[in-house]
Amino acid sequence: MPPFRAGSGYLLRVGKAVRVLLAALLCASSLMTRAVEDRIERPENEIKAAFLYKFLGFVEWPAGAFASPAAPLVVGVIGSDDIAARLQQMVPGHPVLGHPVVIRNLKSHGESLEGLHALYIGRSENAWLDNLAERAQQLSVLTVAEATDGIDYGCVINFLLDEGRVRFDVSMEAAQLGKLTLSSRLLAVAHRVKSGAR
Repeated sequence: MPPFRAGSGYLLRVGKAVRVLLAALLCASSLMTRAVEDRIERPENEIKAAFLYKFLGFVEWPAGAFASPAAPLVVGVIGSDDIAARLQQMVPGHPVLGHPVVIRNLKSHGESLEGLHALYIGRSENAWLDNLAERAQQLSVLTVAEATDGIDYGCVINFLLDEGRVRFDVSMEAAQLGKLTLSSRLLAVAHRVKSGAR
């Protein structure tokens, strides 16, 4: 049998196939890199808003907290217009526990918390954190803050950054004082859980 000799046409076809394969690999690599960069660069407030929305599904409010099974679940936001805006975009058409979610942007720490089921407290309101947390507890309002040691001021959930990642602490004590029941699934993924009364 005569030895195989690759003609120029064959070499051109192989070369073209290799170039196509390399282009596909480079494209896939680029897409993977962009996906990783998107996760790294994803705005902190977008992540917090998504967490806050998810928290609502892991909380049980006391009897009478809702006027009816279809009554709205009202989330107040103070001290963070950006979080409020992101939630406004997120909640339409996405009820929680059968309740449509309504976002209420509070302009002052002195506003009434009546009618709220959850309250997000932005950094700019940290000076009023203990006051807001105490008032919220009396109304069985879930409080979520972003302050240093926020759960020690009476908040139920507090965001923090841990090695660049958004995490959260949970206070069972504050939840119990507010007559709120938290799912064990929420506690399982918390950064720290402050125990409640035994």
